[in-house]
Amino acid sequence: MENSTKNKSKIIDSAPGFLKEILPYISSRIFDLMDIPLVAMNMGKLSYQYLFSKGVSDLKSTLEGNLPQGISFGSYSGEPKSNQEIGEALLELYFYQVLSGEKVFLDLRPSCFEKIDGGLSWTPNGLHCQLDNKFQEGLSELYEGFYGNNNPLYEKGLLKIGLLNEGDSAEVKQEMMNIFNNHFGEGDQESVRFEMKHFTDSFHQVFDKIFHQNKKLSEDFVYLGMYLVTLYLHLEKLDTSLNVRKAFQKARSRLSA
Repeated sequence: MENSTKNKSKIIDSAPGFLKEILPYISSRIFDLMDIPLVAMNMGKLSYQYLFSKGVSDLKSTLEGNLPQGISFGSYSGEPKSNQEIGEALLELYFYQVLSGEKVFLDLRPSCFEKIDGGLSWTPNGLHCQLDNKFQEGLSELYEGFYGNNNPLYEKGLLKIGLLNEGDSAEVKQEMMNIFNNHFGEGDQESVRFEMKHFTDSFHQVFDKIFHQNKKLSEDFVYLGMYLVTLYLHLEKLDTSLNVRKAFQKARSRLSA
């Protein structure tokens, strides 16, 4: 783990202040699994986008008509929302951006939102990216498979994002699926409480397993890690149980409408 910590420290030390809140929650092991110079270069690109708000207006225009109820880019004018409804709207936003295949606003921290009249007014920043097509498709299939109780599609998604290889044994494949099941949580996903410690522990377990299997991962996992960290920071603060399955289904139906 010593090299992992050193690699992570290099990235955090070179990161601008607005990323220093996010990166410590990402498992140090992930930085053993990818090209560190490339990750550092991408952090520089995000810094530039953030400082100069590059691409924000265009991406807002793309997303404008597809925001969940309870979230708006301007003043919120709907019915007041409970913390549960707000949390499920944030989850729907998370899933929608993943499933759409468009660029993704990565920063869902509470500081990017203002609660107005019971809803959220969102001011997104330049922390956005375009996920690799194969990675985005695999992540979508992973979620589709999990929430649709479709194990073959679930496994296909894990293969596409690089957490499984075709040559892995049935035992290795099942072990990785079990780890992800633990990450998602037990039960029917209709009453889930989000805790940052559970996120960090479960994702470290995933990346540590990959490391000991001598695999490498796409730098898209750093973007995904940032996206999930900011989501968890917000949902943990709401301190309520959420229907994750319903949020996923609403995001999926919005895309197929």
